[in-house]
Amino acid sequence: MYFYYNPQTQYENLGDALIAKNLITLLSEKGKVKLNSTAVPANFLEIIENDKCLNVSSKIKFLLEPFLMKLKGKQVSFVFKPGHLYGNIEAIGGVKGFFFKMLYVFLLNLFGIKIIKTGVSIGPLEGAYLTYEKYISKVSTFYGVRDDYSYEYVKNNNFKNYKRISDLGYFHENTNDMSALTQPETRSICFTFRSFFTLDLTLKEQSVKLALIISNIVESHPEINELNCVTQVQRDLEFNRLIIHELKELGLIVNTNYMYEITISS
Repeated sequence: MYFYYNPQTQYENLGDALIAKNLITLLSEKGKVKLNSTAVPANFLEIIENDKCLNVSSKIKFLLEPFLMKLKGKQVSFVFKPGHLYGNIEAIGGVKGFFFKMLYVFLLNLFGIKIIKTGVSIGPLEGAYLTYEKYISKVSTFYGVRDDYSYEYVKNNNFKNYKRISDLGYFHENTNDMSALTQPETRSICFTFRSFFTLDLTLKEQSVKLALIISNIVESHPEINELNCVTQVQRDLEFNRLIIHELKELGLIVNTNYMYEITISS
């Protein structure tokens, strides 16, 4: 089986890298994975790919090759990327994007190419975007949603062929030596927060509230002697630094020993 998968995503998010890596690992158990490597950072590809991956460096070739492989008698699947789907027709490229994407999915189905979409959360969708997603589900071999809200959403909007699955982030197999952690010498809290602007609170005010919450947890659990800040998404680094500052103002010591640094230009 040849799986065609486009890994273009939010590269600065460690979670997206983990999800892509796990999906590729699962697909690799069934065949070769052809990746659309166009404009994908080399460091990101290094994280997600394995020895069963083949890079396709041309977008046009990536779109056309599944049909050529099918005509050669090969088993072919087209795999849509995981993630959160929401918005209106503009999220899929406007009217032009909508008709192109609908036509492409129609041709995939016409040629007998299996269509897989999994690891997604959905909603709310509007108008043509909803129509597009419902059509994908109708012609899909597998359409997997990763949370209860999405499951109810697709159920209530008459999607087809959908199943409730676990988030792809949970499929990671840790191959590191963990023996040193069997009898830990420390009790720690590891935290990370996404920055989000609201009308009610500034980022500074949010950081003060979060620092107080963390401080209260530490006070109620005297066995905790270590705090670790992990910045999962690079754009949230400054927000996490604000939280660290507030924690230090409260007399707490915070380790900042991890930051995910991959961007589209890395």
